[in-house]
Amino acid sequence: MTYKEIGAFAYYIKNKKLMVVLVTNSSGRQWILPKGHIETDLSRKQVALTEAYEEAGIIGNIAPFGYKEISFKRKERNICLRVYPVKIKKVLNKWPEWHSRERVVLPAEKAASVVHKKALSSCIKFFSDEILTRPALVA
Repeated sequence: MTYKEIGAFAYYIKNKKLMVVLVTNSSGRQWILPKGHIETDLSRKQVALTEAYEEAGIIGNIAPFGYKEISFKRKERNICLRVYPVKIKKVLNKWPEWHSRERVVLPAEKAASVVHKKALSSCIKFFSDEILTRPALVA
């Protein structure tokens, strides 16, 4: 069975470097992108923004260059994750899940090396290439 989820690639540019937000998973042992299940009353983009807010304390906008779908296994289940890029406007000190998740902001290359799933690492690299090759986004 395949489960579909929505994720947020929350980022900002600092000194022409792409910075990425990661959070710990619910067990607190692995770094992941904020993500959650599809909700019938919200668009997929709204779910991505909601997950960024609830899990990472991020307020932002969906960047205008699409999304990335990745697949991986979790406990013998196939997971299809659609990840939207979220350009950060504000990072909150407290957020709905601040007591149960850690948050870290890392350069994209470091973020790609600390996530547990290879699919998440490739997703980070994909968005890094997309963003850093668009001069208007980096300036």
